[in-house]
Amino acid sequence: RSSDLFSAVCELIVLLMVFYFITAEAVKIWKEKCSYFKSAWAYVEMAQILSAIATVVLSIFQRYYTTKLVNRIHVNPFETSSFHYTVMWSDLENALIAVLVFILTIKVLKILQFNEHISSLAASMVRCRAKIVSYSAVFMVAFLAFMQVALLVFGSTTKAYSSVSEVFRTQFGLFIGGDTDYQDLKSANRIIGPIYFFLFMTTMASILINMFLAILNESYREVRVYPDREHEEAEMLRVFLDYAKKKVSKIGRASCRERV
Repeated sequence: RSSDLFSAVCELIVLLMVFYFITAEAVKIWKEKCSYFKSAWAYVEMAQILSAIATVVLSIFQRYYTTKLVNRIHVNPFETSSFHYTVMWSDLENALIAVLVFILTIKVLKILQFNEHISSLAASMVRCRAKIVSYSAVFMVAFLAFMQVALLVFGSTTKAYSSVSEVFRTQFGLFIGGDTDYQDLKSANRIIGPIYFFLFMTTMASILINMFLAILNESYREVRVYPDREHEEAEMLRVFLDYAKKKVSKIGRASCRERV
């Protein structure tokens, strides 16, 4: 089928890209020796390669166990079969893919540092790093306090608050504007449920997130009003774009003259 062929081609491309990155980093390590490990981005590259290799290996394990289980069911449909290993390998593969996507996003932001707005945002984060650390401490204290209350009050009756991981996932979803479970909280406890929901949404989703935005806005304003020395990379990009525009306009005028 065309879908299977497309999937196979994509998997082959991924394997070739992983092999290319391994070769490129090995060449860099061989040329730069110990100085290679002095750059923070070298560890990002290594984390990307290790995540990609682990994803490929887990994908092979997941397919192996799935194929083995399906063949066993075909041989004897009445035999008790467990999908435990299949689900486990699939969950681990999804987790590693998420880590890999995160690393690739960081690399994309590095590539986009030539953009004026991205570089200004990065400079803002550097300028307000002390305030961000203090804010993070306050945020974690408040977040863990709400987590403990939710786990003690709603843990025995509500699935979304039945464990530490579930509470963390639920509260983080509420914080970023996900689906609310107000009715479940109200059904679990008619008094503490609405109070918890109101205080969490007011404190975490309104006050703390606005504090974070205020910190970023202040630093961004300082960066824009009092800009530091312009980066050489941005200047090189501006020169390259100007040169490309002149060349394109020159080619366009030449083509118009030929048509005339």
